[in-house]
Amino acid sequence: GVNDTWYIEGIQNYPDNQVYVYNIYGNKVFNTDAYGNDWQGTYNGKELPDGTYYYVILFKNTNMTLRGSVDILRSK
Repeated sequence: GVNDTWYIEGIQNYPDNQVYVYNIYGNKVFNTDAYGNDWQGTYNGKELPDGTYYYVILFKNTNMTLRGSVDILRSK
């Protein structure tokens, strides 16, 4: 249905990005270089539980860093 992927508008304009996602305990559950708006809220091939996760996005050539949160809510 809705918001099936975590979409970061304009990320394609910064191909040298690095994206990290952490759970509430600070454990890294996702990371990638050159994020393509394709993360499905999974870790090791399994769906992550509902909750709030925290991201850090590094833009290598700009010295810009974004931090925030993303919620996973799956309808049961």
